Amino acid sequence: MGKLGCLAGLLLVVLIAIESVVYYYAAQMPRLWGGLPDYFVPILVMIVTTVIGVILVRRTITQIPLAFMSGKAGVLVIRAVAGVLLALPGLASDVVGLILLIPGVAFLFGSLGNKIVASLMKHFLGKMMGGGAAGGFAFPGMPGGKPGAFPGLQPDQRFARKTGKTYDVKPDKD
Repeated sequence: MGKLGCLAGLLLVVLIAIESVVYYYAAQMPRLWGGLPDYFVPILVMIVTTVIGVILVRRTITQIPLAFMSGKAGVLVIRAVAGVLLALPGLASDVVGLILLIPGVAFLFGSLGNKIVASLMKHFLGKMMGGGAAGGFAFPGMPGGKPGAFPGLQPDQRFARKTGKTYDVKPDKD
């Protein structure tokens, strides 16, 4: 296992230990829960926050593409991360998720969310358009571009070769 795998495993063990300690202390609270067993209320809270987190993620994910076009997807990405933290079983992750849902905190992390969305879009669009360092497909003659499916031809010459017709696509100068 590489260094990154060991680090991820160690992080997972630490997170499980933190969640276990938080659950233990939540279950040991003085009889605030009434006549319910000590373990029942923390489990009920985790179930409710999981449902809320799943609903929040589903609603937020559908709004991100439109917000990305306007450049305001950062806060929505932070809201989606908060929803994922709420959906994870555990009280400590629920607390962090609830903190991220506070409007001021979400706004503070909004620029980080914008960077995450821009990086993901660049990665997926690069893969969709053929990969490469330049971001994928480009017509011949474009800086950093690769030759397209018709090497040596300009984009408007492909139609002329098939049909024998040509069209003037250059704007007239007044």
